[in-house]
Amino acid sequence: MKASRSGIALLALLPLLLVAACAREGDARQARSAVLILLDTLRADRLSVYGHERATSPSLEALAAEGVAFERAVSNSSWTLPASVGLLSGSYPTRAQYQRELLVSLVEELRDAGLATAAFTEGGYFSRAYGLDRGFERWVEEESEVRLQIGGQHYHRTAGGGIENTFRQAADWLREHAGERFFLLVHSYETHSPYLRRDFAAERAPEPIGETFDTKDLLRLRSGEVTLGPEQVDYLGDLYDGGVRAADAQVGRLLALLEELGLSDETLVVVTSDHGEDLGERVPSRAGDHGHSLYDEQVRVPLVMRVPGLRSTGRRVSAQVRSIDVMPTVLALLGIASERAGDGRSLVPYLEGREQTDLPALSWTSPPPLGKRAPRAAYSDGRYKLLTNHPQAEPKLPVVSVFDVRADPDERQDLAPERPELVERLRGELDALGARIDASGAADYRPRAELSEAMRRRLESLGYGEQAP
Repeated sequence: MKASRSGIALLALLPLLLVAACAREGDARQARSAVLILLDTLRADRLSVYGHERATSPSLEALAAEGVAFERAVSNSSWTLPASVGLLSGSYPTRAQYQRELLVSLVEELRDAGLATAAFTEGGYFSRAYGLDRGFERWVEEESEVRLQIGGQHYHRTAGGGIENTFRQAADWLREHAGERFFLLVHSYETHSPYLRRDFAAERAPEPIGETFDTKDLLRLRSGEVTLGPEQVDYLGDLYDGGVRAADAQVGRLLALLEELGLSDETLVVVTSDHGEDLGERVPSRAGDHGHSLYDEQVRVPLVMRVPGLRSTGRRVSAQVRSIDVMPTVLALLGIASERAGDGRSLVPYLEGREQTDLPALSWTSPPPLGKRAPRAAYSDGRYKLLTNHPQAEPKLPVVSVFDVRADPDERQDLAPERPELVERLRGELDALGARIDASGAADYRPRAELSEAMRRRLESLGYGEQAP
């Protein structure tokens, strides 16, 4: 017989009472609730909290000063759907985790432990169409074209959407459920193309691009109709940074609400991204795109956590961790023992300063639903990173490259030609991990049902027109 919601909630509170009577080992205290903020397509190196010279992330800087910033967090993919599957399942995606829909989500364990679970998302590939709503009692997603608001007025889009609306809905839900234990996920495409925020952009845009970088501009760039030089690439970076700043401001407002509601001292806050973005530094025609390669600009993501009771705040963790470790960490800090052992692990020892070992990270491109991109793989042991390239994907690139990501964070000096023994070691580790994952079969990322017309329009507005099923 299934227990009542109130009965489950009472059982879920028992660990909190035990914690109050007897403190856990280490610094971190068990959290009552958790907020996970997923800022889609956010590069770590464009955040001032990670050293970007422009003040793009004052809210995240304040959050890191009260918590912990992981300096090297790696996603398992460079596009949204497989990266989100890895994040929510706490495992590298295989047929066991995803088969035309999400089959394993650690959110289910939060719900079953009595937490109220809700997600406010901006759809696209982070959608119920792909089963990502698994485990959420409340799931609200935006459809139709990408939207943007500035100063209360809508810009280049029909009214009613954008990050402001997404965070407003999440804030309303938070006020309603402040008295319960909860898990709240907020997802936004604010930093994804199109780039429409001009906070840091020059008054006059360099030709041939306009003041903003819309979907039509992205398609013209991909087709070769327009080309970008260094000045145009820098300008796109300025527009991107405007989106970063806008997203950071919404994070700050949500943090302020937690304080206003008296929840800050008992709520775990996690801010991260699914993957990064190509801004055209290597190949200008790739600007505004992702999913095609696994350089750090596309797979290194921000990861900042504020943990209740953590005495050593402002800590910077230099050890390599992974996106697949996020949800196991959330479960651990909420005092919920997971019954699903995956590839991810709890980062509590890193949060408390008791562990400094790099975790090996695997990433791959995974072709989008019905897409034609050949898959590529990357493996990093924390210092050295091996990239494998399929000639069909990038004919001009070597089949194997190796970079020292600590000494060469921009991944410009390929060590493979002069370090064959290093290539052999890393390739062996990649093959061993890959073989274990392949044994479960490859995930099928096609949607579980035919997409609605609104969903198709949304994917097209995000620049996925040619790849969308």
